[in-house]
Amino acid sequence: MPYRIGASTPLSDDDNAAVLFGYDPRSTYNPGAERLVTLAGTTVDVGYPRAVWTFAALTVEQWEDLLELVGGYSGEVYVETRNDIDEFDEYRTIARLPEPRDLERWGGYYQNITVELLLVEAVA
Repeated sequence: MPYRIGASTPLSDDDNAAVLFGYDPRSTYNPGAERLVTLAGTTVDVGYPRAVWTFAALTVEQWEDLLELVGGYSGEVYVETRNDIDEFDEYRTIARLPEPRDLERWGGYYQNITVELLLVEAVA
């Protein structure tokens, strides 16, 4: 099942990351912004869920398309990504893109583009 990102819901096959960027990102999901260890030794996730997508490389044009889709270096988007039990769900989230000074450019490509998806909220 594909990773998708778009400005509105429902997401379609045109919003598929493999269509937009040539391949799906590596993805991590954290059900809480911070994981705390209790006095009993168990862990508790606190805060809002967060996902991170990492693209190994994007062309300059693909980067500009992503920047426009997000509406700048951060903005509200809809995504389809894996949850903490490895199933795909659709979410509304704030996407935060790397700042220009953090971009690694090599020729016509940016390398290691990390998109943080913050305040992840399931779309009912």
